[in-house]
Amino acid sequence: MKLNLSIMRFLEYLFFKYYQLQLRVGNKKEPSVSAITALSAVFLLYYADIVLLSFLIFSIRSQNAYLMIGMILIPSFATLAFLHYLFVYHDKGDAIVSKHEQEWKKQKNWGVILFSILPLVLLVLEMLYMYLENSGKI
Repeated sequence: MKLNLSIMRFLEYLFFKYYQLQLRVGNKKEPSVSAITALSAVFLLYYADIVLLSFLIFSIRSQNAYLMIGMILIPSFATLAFLHYLFVYHDKGDAIVSKHEQEWKKQKNWGVILFSILPLVLLVLEMLYMYLENSGKI
């Protein structure tokens, strides 16, 4: 139960920071929808990392690219729908913003920045490893 609460609090924190980013760049119409879209894009990169890493660890050769794309896109769209339902559909996003504004607005953005950049770094490392493996250097 405590794990669920900490994951939910982390999702709320990410939503809040992405919401604030949308307000800073001038998106005043629908910042919550844009924040969820950006957050879902980051999760898409994490799903791509998981799929590529599992293909590397288990030495799976994908002859069918559609399988790999489906393994990335289906969870990504499910995440987008889940986050939309969680934060926008019930208007919980505005409550989160007003509830935690004083607490989280003062905090630095390093956690969100690292959370957003980590999947890109992992993808580059995985692709570098795949390149070295395919060229016969490993």
